[in-house]
Amino acid sequence: MTTSYEASSQHVELIANKIKALEKRQVEAEDQLFASISRDYRSGALDLVDLVAVHRSLRVYLRPGYSKRWHGAGLPSVNRLNTYVDLRHRFVMNGPGGNSWVGEYPIGAEEPRPDYGVSVVYVLYGSDNKPVYVGSTSAFIPRVNTHARDGKKFVAWMAVPCRDREHAYELEVKLLRQSMPPLNRRVGR
Repeated sequence: MTTSYEASSQHVELIANKIKALEKRQVEAEDQLFASISRDYRSGALDLVDLVAVHRSLRVYLRPGYSKRWHGAGLPSVNRLNTYVDLRHRFVMNGPGGNSWVGEYPIGAEEPRPDYGVSVVYVLYGSDNKPVYVGSTSAFIPRVNTHARDGKKFVAWMAVPCRDREHAYELEVKLLRQSMPPLNRRVGR
């Protein structure tokens, strides 16, 4: 009786071996793809938005365990990509012309604002909508919260991105000289 199943059993084993070989080839192809995506990401040809789109288009086809191999290729972790998608709306510039951030204080958890690490020059506004303080930072939320704890009175803000700290210092001095806000102690560095 066992011999009646032998041919079918061999057929199932043959198919299983073919599936294993195909899975191995798929993982190799995925690793080559991840290396190519990583090269483009490191060169600047792809940004996080692009990576999210690529990842979403591929993930339904990828073999289990792909996220470790994706990250191993030098790409941001899948968790970071998902967090970026969830939080991306927070960092969209919402000011006039789409080249700055503006908002009221206190800043709501879901309100647009500069991301941590982005150099900005910021202006704090009083209830009369006039500048009361001008500063620069690459840690906007902590800095603005410190100003509030220190007793500076303001109800609104604007933040302008700068390409680097030197550019931020130059713009800060220019805005200080233009507006002479009452809460700044000095103009220039």
